[in-house]
Amino acid sequence: MGVILMKYKDELIRSMEWLAEKEDTTFIGQSVAYSGNAIYNTLKTIDIDKRIEVPVFEETQMGMCTGMAMNGIVPICCFPRFDFMLRCMDSLVNHLDKMQHMTEGTFKPKVIMRTSIGSTNVFTGNTFSSTKTLYLSNLADNPLSVVTGDEIRQDVKDASENIIGYARGYVVSYDVLSQTEPSIAVLKYSQDRSLYNGSADEFATDTANLSREGDPITGQIYTIQGTNDINEVSGKYTVGINTSFSGITTNPTGNKIVELGVEFENGVAESEINNESGDIIYLDNRSLITRDERQKEDVKIILEF
Repeated sequence: MGVILMKYKDELIRSMEWLAEKEDTTFIGQSVAYSGNAIYNTLKTIDIDKRIEVPVFEETQMGMCTGMAMNGIVPICCFPRFDFMLRCMDSLVNHLDKMQHMTEGTFKPKVIMRTSIGSTNVFTGNTFSSTKTLYLSNLADNPLSVVTGDEIRQDVKDASENIIGYARGYVVSYDVLSQTEPSIAVLKYSQDRSLYNGSADEFATDTANLSREGDPITGQIYTIQGTNDINEVSGKYTVGINTSFSGITTNPTGNKIVELGVEFENGVAESEINNESGDIIYLDNRSLITRDERQKEDVKIILEF
């Protein structure tokens, strides 16, 4: 018999759907009917009539579930995280838990408590990367000439060594691990469709006039591969990728192991975030606003895992 691999989220969804099939169950909590936390994504396949959305009032929610249970309903009481559920411990311990004892068996309420524990991992630039990374060994004449913001380019060739396009990117960070032989550096870069726009006046999201430097068939931009050298677009320097390096640690000087944070294969490490794999939960189209080039803005982004 083969091995069946099941994802934790898929099993949660399957369990919730199984509970929803029971006539006496109902789901109550924050973001059970509307998106707002991770629990919603495991309940959105359930009939909306089986879900009751409530605001953030944990004690009241627990009291509602107790009352429903006393009337023969089996509520699945959902809290986004365990620290939310701590707010209703008085009702849970002193009311729901003691109900059968206090009523001498008259009431036997049944409530399913559901919550989650948030991740205890703190992702930093050294542990979780959304950029592509290159392991370089053939550095520029001046290893420190590479700076953040540089535009880099690599020739993309076909099987006959004819140039068919270019892989472009912006340098996000550049760390020299060894300036003496063997000279080694790690370069992280990002790619933006604006690099392939046919006109500098077009927006970064424009796709109508993408230049032929990208893939002429699919319109996809090329990623840098461990094949050819990389050039700064103005000719300031040329660097080479060490295609013989694979792994997550390196020891360039022979006496110190350096943790690179991402897994390299043939000198290249892909982003640890799958591009375009998330769901857009809110989109607000606004008209263009003219701003001063020195104006600063705060942008808040909510990431849900």
